[in-house]
Amino acid sequence: MRITEAAAAKLSLGSYPARLDHAELRRIADLGFAYGWFRRPIDLGKVIVKGG
Repeated sequence: MRITEAAAAKLSLGSYPARLDHAELRRIADLGFAYGWFRRPIDLGKVIVKGG
């Protein structure tokens, strides 16, 4: 599939924040559990790698 240069110029690519928002991640993990995406609640302390 090809896209014209004019159409490509109008596209906006997503971006990610430089820092992790723990409250937002907790909200998403809780929603995932509530909707059955996960079998048990996610322990964020075990899945988040702390950088140095």
